[in-house]
Amino acid sequence: MGERCTWCGIWGEYIKYIFNVQNGRYTIKLHFAEIYHTTEGNRQFNVILNNKEVLSNFDILSEVEKNEPLIKEFEIDVLSNDIMIEMTKIIDNPKINGIEIQRTGDASEPEPEPEPEPEPEPEPEFSEFYINTGSSVDEYA
Repeated sequence: MGERCTWCGIWGEYIKYIFNVQNGRYTIKLHFAEIYHTTEGNRQFNVILNNKEVLSNFDILSEVEKNEPLIKEFEIDVLSNDIMIEMTKIIDNPKINGIEIQRTGDASEPEPEPEPEPEPEPEPEFSEFYINTGSSVDEYA
């Protein structure tokens, strides 16, 4: 395995990736390293996976020292053939150094809602009725 590149990465006010994948269960590993700031609180951002916020007010330096790698791992079920990763600015621009996506199995299908019990059909009521066809019975005799 090669050396990790902690000094390279992408940053900006809003970062968005969309990966087209087969439906299934995936492990997402997001790689981070703070190479610019030296103290906590100078870079904070949110991370959203498939419209679900998974990291709020995320600050890399609150978990590791400057220039140290940090990997955050998430399990998600993909049912729409896409993995969307978004990062939104709180303080300074969000940044990411790497993304790993690995399919680990089939997606857990949501439990289907139970079908309601069918209403019992009412007993048919028979009545005597006549249909006027516009002709008299004598015409067919």
